[in-house]
This record gives sequence, structure tokens and C-alpha cells, in this order.
Amino acid sequence: MYTFLRRADFFNSIDNKDRFARMGLQAGDDFVSVQNKNGDPADTTVRDRFLKGLEAVQGIHRAGSNPDFLVLDPAFFAHRARAAVISRRVSSKGVEVVDQVTQWQKEGRTGDIPEMQKAVEWLNRLIYIRIPAVAPDQAAVSVEVDLLRFELLTRWAAGLRSEVQHEAEIRGLSGSLAELADSSNKDDEIQVLVGNVMRKLMIDVGDKIRSVRV
Repeated sequence: MYTFLRRADFFNSIDNKDRFARMGLQAGDDFVSVQNKNGDPADTTVRDRFLKGLEAVQGIHRAGSNPDFLVLDPAFFAHRARAAVISRRVSSKGVEVVDQVTQWQKEGRTGDIPEMQKAVEWLNRLIYIRIPAVAPDQAAVSVEVDLLRFELLTRWAAGLRSEVQHEAEIRGLSGSLAELADSSNKDDEIQVLVGNVMRKLMIDVGDKIRSVRV
């Protein structure tokens, strides 16, 4: 009887707020809000939290809200030491978070709205973050997450450390992020993340290496 009453209270409640929180999910409302076509386009809360979680996957834990997204060299994904080479910095402005139907539409490149959602009782179970590729003529790199993976990213963004417990999830996300690395950089400057501080290594005359804090 107690189980029945709890279930009835959850599903029959007239208050639709905090339902995800009652299931222990902090990011549920944000996940659902992605498919809201009438949302405020200036609200970047979900995007910024998504990117912060993806940085945490790489072992990057920067404070505050940052206007860019750091991609480490893939060689440092699995063995994040005190210092790691930054392969690329992506402006957050060009990043977008979309639902499953919108992702299909963008991948199709025809502008046609997929008919699947009309043929069945459709429910978006995935959201995607689309990050610009290295070359301007390449398609955006999409990282796919379901509700539980998005919940993990949200908690990692907030400071949770669970590299051992969620090693498989981290490995899968790291594989997607590896596509964003820029291996064609031939500059005499290398950006390095030491702890959570960015430094720039420059090769001077006589092959001397100088370090400058960015």
C-alpha cells in the first residue's frame, strides 16, 4: 500500500515541478528544456554547464563561467598529469545544444523536418551538443547524451570527482572529444594547462623555451 501511495502521489500530483528532483535527478528540467522551441535564445545556462562538464571529463576544473571551451591533446585524456597540452580553444558562442529531432534535421542538411516524430508517439530521449570542427568546411562534431549521462555531466561540472566509478562513460565521451583536437598546429607557441592555470610556452632564439602566464 505504501508503494502504491508513493507512486500515485508522483504520477497524479497536480504539481509538475521538482518531479526529476524527487527521482534524484538535478538536471532533468534542463534536459527537457532543450526541446522547448520558445525558450530564450540568450539563456546559455544549459550550454555552459554542458561544456563545463565536458571539460571535467578531461580533468579540467576551471572556476567561474568561461567564454571558451578547452580541448586537451588526446594523449592527455587518459593520463591527466599536473600539466597538459591544450590542443584547441573553442569559442562558446559557436556551440549549440539541440534535441534529437533538430539534430537529425541538421545532419540531413536538407532542412526537412523528420517524419518519425509524426508517425509515432515521439519522445526525445537524447540531446546533442554541436561543437564547431577544426576546419570551417567540416561538419560540427556532435556529442550525444541521454538523461543519465547529462546528469553526470552536470554533477561533474559542479565538482563531482568519480573517475573510477564512471570510467566507461568518461572513455566514451573522451573518444568523441578527440575529434575536436587540432593536430595541424605548427606555431612556435604551445598552450599548457598547469593545474588550472593556463601558460604559454614559446620557442625563442637558440631553441630556448620561455613560459608566460596567459
